[in-house]
Amino acid sequence: MDKKSVIYIVANIIVPFYLYSVLFHYIWEMLHMPLYMNMSYRGIYSWIACFFATFGDANIVVIIWLIGLLFFRDIWWFKRGSLIRVLLIIGLGFGITVLLELHALKINRWTYSTLMPVIPILEVGISPILQMTILPLSAFYLVNKKANFKIKKF
Repeated sequence: MDKKSVIYIVANIIVPFYLYSVLFHYIWEMLHMPLYMNMSYRGIYSWIACFFATFGDANIVVIIWLIGLLFFRDIWWFKRGSLIRVLLIIGLGFGITVLLELHALKINRWTYSTLMPVIPILEVGISPILQMTILPLSAFYLVNKKANFKIKKF
């Protein structure tokens, strides 16, 4: 892949995914803050923690795109709206989030408050699952709508 193709991919796919993801995920992180222990709207630590979590969330969206790229061998794989592509986005968002949440809970990175609804079998919060299944779809949709694209394969 030449330098021009890399710049094209970064400018038309990765940067828009990051921008949309950071915006949507920061809002979600702030709204579900009360679902976690020791997170308060009053403390600057909580605002900063949500800010950094947002970049991890944006990274997950880019990772989902990269997995789709490897699977479909097409940088615009999400433009062809098919059930398999939507299920891939949802499934990867769900799977990655379950693994990250289980790990974070195990090492006490965070703890759910009593307000967090939990999926009984998985013992994982519903809010982060919904976040990483709904918001990536929104980012893919908006990048799809905004992009000035040429179909490129690698």
